Amino acid sequence: EIEKEFIESVKEVIDEGGNVLIPAFSLGRSQEVLLLLYERLRWANVYYDGMIRVINDILVSHPEYLNRYDLLVRALKEFRMVRSSSERRKIVKSRGNIIVSSAGMLKGGPAVYYLKKLSSDPSNSIFLVSYQGPTTPGRLLLEDGCYTENGESVKARVQWFDFSSHAGADGLIRLARSIKGLSKVILVHSEEETGMFFKEKLREQLTDVDIYFPVNGDNLLIDIS
Repeated sequence: EIEKEFIESVKEVIDEGGNVLIPAFSLGRSQEVLLLLYERLRWANVYYDGMIRVINDILVSHPEYLNRYDLLVRALKEFRMVRSSSERRKIVKSRGNIIVSSAGMLKGGPAVYYLKKLSSDPSNSIFLVSYQGPTTPGRLLLEDGCYTENGESVKARVQWFDFSSHAGADGLIRLARSIKGLSKVILVHSEEETGMFFKEKLREQLTDVDIYFPVNGDNLLIDIS
C-alpha cells in the first residue's frame, strides 16, 4: 500500500512538471527506492546522487549477497548517476525529474543542495522515505515546514512514506524467544528512552538471559571461544 501511494504521488508531481526530491539512506533504502522506481516508472528521469554512488559500487561488486542483483544493475545503468555540481545545477533548472539523494535525514550531502533549490516552488515535492530522528532537519521539515530553525517555510509539497521494514518490539521479542540456548542480548542503535523501555520488556520475557544496553564509553568483552 505504501509503495502504491508513493508511486502514484511521484507520478502526479512529475506529470504536472514538478521535481521530486527523495532524501534516502545511502545503504539499503536508496537501492530499495531505485528498484521500486525502476519497476514502476522506468520511463521517468531518475537521478541518484551522494554517498549512494559509492555504496552502489560496493553492492554490485558482491552479487552473492543480493537477491535482486540483475534488476539493481539495470536500474543503476538506465537511471543517471550525478557526477558533478554543474550537472546538479542543470537538474534543478529542468522539470519533471526524480532525484534520490543522501542524506536521508537531510543532515548533509547533495540532498541539502537540492532541497534549497527546490523548496520554494509549490510544484516540487520532497518525499521522505526514512526515519527522521529528533532535532534533524528532516524531522523539522515534517513538523514545522522548514528545515532550519527560524528558516523560511518550505513551499514545496512535503510528505513522509513509512518504508521502514524492520521488526517492531513484539517481532524482536519473538525472534529472541525463538533462539535456542540464548544467554545474552546486547541492544544497540537506539535512543536511550526507547532502549531502556525495550530492555525491560525483554527482561520480562527472557528471565534467564543477560540483557545489556550499553551507553557511550561502556566496554563489553565478548567471548566467542
